[in-house]
Amino acid sequence: MNELVRKESIEEICGHRARTLELYQRAWDTMQEGYKAHAAATMVGGMRRAPHIAVDSNDRGYRQGEFMENVTRNVDRDIWQGLVMGTPIGSLMDRQELEAFKKSLEQDPPPATADNVRATLERLFGEADQIFRRGLVNAFKRLDRDYASNDGFKIGDRIVLTWGCTWDRIMGYFTLHHTREEELHDIDRVMHVLDGKPAPDRGQGLEGKMAEHTYGRGRDKGTTGESEYFRFRLFKNGNIHLWPRRQDLLDRANKIIAEHFGMVLAAGRDARESTPSYQPRPGEVLKADFFPTPDAVVAQLVAAADIEDGMKVLEPSAGEGAIVAGLVKAGANVWAYEIDPERRKGLITRFFSQFGAGGCVCADFLEREPEPAFDRVVMNPPFSRQQDIRHVLHALRFLKPGGRLVAVMSGSAENPQGRLGDHFSATLARLGGTIERLPAGSFKESGTGVTTVMVVIDAPAAMQAAA
Repeated sequence: MNELVRKESIEEICGHRARTLELYQRAWDTMQEGYKAHAAATMVGGMRRAPHIAVDSNDRGYRQGEFMENVTRNVDRDIWQGLVMGTPIGSLMDRQELEAFKKSLEQDPPPATADNVRATLERLFGEADQIFRRGLVNAFKRLDRDYASNDGFKIGDRIVLTWGCTWDRIMGYFTLHHTREEELHDIDRVMHVLDGKPAPDRGQGLEGKMAEHTYGRGRDKGTTGESEYFRFRLFKNGNIHLWPRRQDLLDRANKIIAEHFGMVLAAGRDARESTPSYQPRPGEVLKADFFPTPDAVVAQLVAAADIEDGMKVLEPSAGEGAIVAGLVKAGANVWAYEIDPERRKGLITRFFSQFGAGGCVCADFLEREPEPAFDRVVMNPPFSRQQDIRHVLHALRFLKPGGRLVAVMSGSAENPQGRLGDHFSATLARLGGTIERLPAGSFKESGTGVTTVMVVIDAPAAMQAAA
């Protein structure tokens, strides 16, 4: 907390608050005296005329208590905003975080006393890393997924902001869209903080450099330019393209994003080898992409699977058994894969002892040879780098003709990118599969806010060829 605001400064701010409220109270009392004098001056012929300046409740003005209540609320709100926006905490917050913070102050801001200020700043300082990480993810997850470079789980070599500007062909210059200016500020803020520098003021940094190419000033500047952390180009179709200039900062940002959504450590060698920020430690247990399926989601998956007693059902990424428990309760004969040996031991103890541990295999599911022996596949695979798509396409080959697959997938499955995404979309369309978006925050209790969907695919008669 000392790095945010010195104790002496807090005492000084709270002293100003007390002085402010005292002066406003004194002003109210003075206004009351003035009102009475004003009223006395209107006494003509024994009749009192109401002054046109209304400061009394009987004359459409405030009651004293109401007046001071409103004043105190406004003073406290302004102090809290100044404390946060004027400290490093403010530079860690993205637009969404700031809007939520301001909204929380609208109705009933807490008194800006020394004890409250110290306690609040200590809490915010303790959450600073979490606030920044959440803001970093928010800054990039809003990007338009119609562009393959705007990957939902990493910042690519190019960032596309759609409808970021307007080309005025008559005047011959660009103008920036206000909403995209907010996003430009967030993106630039992230790089500054990662580089150990304070976030730029609004209109400075990337925004400022881009502004030199817009409005009347931009006629002779051309459509390309650069700031400290980005090269940029403005396009007449309204898009803005950004190219990060610092690979080291890009890698750090991508590592944070990957940790937020879960590194794909349980998704096979291809994904691990293509993740440059991942450096495994000796004896490391592969747990980073493990987000247990909440009970409400399990219930929805099991209901969609339409399981009958005795059906042979596969869970390809069993984890600690949240889905397995739901399948067993539904009367399924469950078989599972789990890459982590410790979690497999727990699964065997809870669910598979009757099979002599043979019903739960410790293996990477993507490396298993397909065996079309299951009536159902119910799964929550890893998401990053389209590993959910890889798992689902592979799992389809384990279904019997007429079987059904039900999977939780990333929200990006609604509009997947690249050749793998095209293959998934074509397969889904050919087999008549469905995608249903799960409620926002479905995995909040598991530690991630990623958007999720439920995919249901029924196997045709020739399932092996279809996948």
